Amino acid sequence: MRLSQPCSLNDPHDALIAIRSRLEEQGGEERVLADDFNVEKYYAQRAREEFSRQLGVLCFSSTRLSVLMWSHYAASHSGFVLHFKVSDSFFNRNMTWRDRLWGLEHIYEGLPHPSAVIYSKARKVYYMEDGIPWDVLFQKSKHWSYEREYRSLMNLSDAELVQETKDDRWPVYLIHFPRSVLAGVTLGLAASEDTSQAVISNCKRLGVPVFQIKPEHLSFTLKPEPILEA
Repeated sequence: MRLSQPCSLNDPHDALIAIRSRLEEQGGEERVLADDFNVEKYYAQRAREEFSRQLGVLCFSSTRLSVLMWSHYAASHSGFVLHFKVSDSFFNRNMTWRDRLWGLEHIYEGLPHPSAVIYSKARKVYYMEDGIPWDVLFQKSKHWSYEREYRSLMNLSDAELVQETKDDRWPVYLIHFPRSVLAGVTLGLAASEDTSQAVISNCKRLGVPVFQIKPEHLSFTLKPEPILEA
């Protein structure tokens, strides 16, 4: 699976902090507005880039029945969905954050477990004096609510660098996951015969159940049908 740096995600607002300074607020609202938040915007971008230098995001969905998700992320329904056990020990790891300014290293427990993304109309405001706002990595616009996303944060150092990008700034990192984390596979309704046979063959060997997405006859909904038991 790919550990995606926040700067490489497809939402330009992802992990971009709506940040202010308590010290500046003490000078009065007029002073803040006159500044147009230029200082805050600078620090927000710097924070996003620092997240991206150290952390990767594993992105999941809580549904396999979203038409839009199949269309956007599974090659127009021709791919397949992997089911993951969120209780697996794979997700039970500490996250290390290196403070480059002070040269300190902090270890955080509990953050890597998949947590639900919160969707809202406006970004939550943070204050630069209050430390690292981890929850900004779990907030998105309501435009994305159809994804029903869950996220897990991990250090890029846990993954393997496999591909440089064109500008070499945000290269691709992949992390290996164990068999124990895989709970099942669902084939898209337009999956080819070759794809289906390859998935079924491998899942039979691994003892993993397989489902096939089918369209409902008189509605726009989808339904999964079991085609291979564990």
